[in-house]
Amino acid sequence: MEHETLAMEAADVFYGAAQALHGVSLSVARGEVVALAGRNGAGKSTTLKAMSGLLPLSAGVLRLDGKALSTPTPEDMNRGGIAYVPEDRQIFPTLTVEENLAIAKVVRRGGSTWGVDDAFALFPRLAERRRALGQALSGGEKQMLAIGRAMICAPRFLLLDEPMEGLAPNIVSGLVESIRSIVATGVGVILVEQNFRVPAELASRFVILDSGRVGWAGDKAALETDTARVSSLLSGTAAT
Repeated sequence: MEHETLAMEAADVFYGAAQALHGVSLSVARGEVVALAGRNGAGKSTTLKAMSGLLPLSAGVLRLDGKALSTPTPEDMNRGGIAYVPEDRQIFPTLTVEENLAIAKVVRRGGSTWGVDDAFALFPRLAERRRALGQALSGGEKQMLAIGRAMICAPRFLLLDEPMEGLAPNIVSGLVESIRSIVATGVGVILVEQNFRVPAELASRFVILDSGRVGWAGDKAALETDTARVSSLLSGTAAT
């Protein structure tokens, strides 16, 4: 599986005339967790949107399994096995849990064996709430539903934007274990979080964005030996 990777190389991304990413490079392999952190507005969500085909690159390239992709659409990326779970989760409020999950079967990749029951096995709480409307779910339940729905699409790479935001510690612990189970099946994960407290339990590599640029990148060993630099970037006190 070493050749199965999703990578963004030297990417520039704009919102209108405003440049949001400046030469950002990031990659993830199957069965790996890469943590992406940074302060608010650093470019974390923009990076995931670009890697899922939702935002075009003005410069740089996206590569899937080493092959350059030319102006990929979200549909192209889905067919390639990339699933994006946005920060707002995008749950259909007037559909039940079961209906929200069933919708994913329409767009999942060919050959997928994942179904609604598999999502229920991953998140037993959803099975208990299968007839509840999306609008009646707690924040943690909505996050479980968003991840379960993404998994029905049979992703090779899962892009998670702030999945732990606003959740109680016991819910966070359960989600960490669920993500660990997903990774064990060979799915690669890019996990966006404000800081490294939660990703430190899961990730083997870490990237910090600073004003749309990669301010720091390294593995766990580097993270432990470069704590001052990492802390300064996350707190906004790094020298410019």
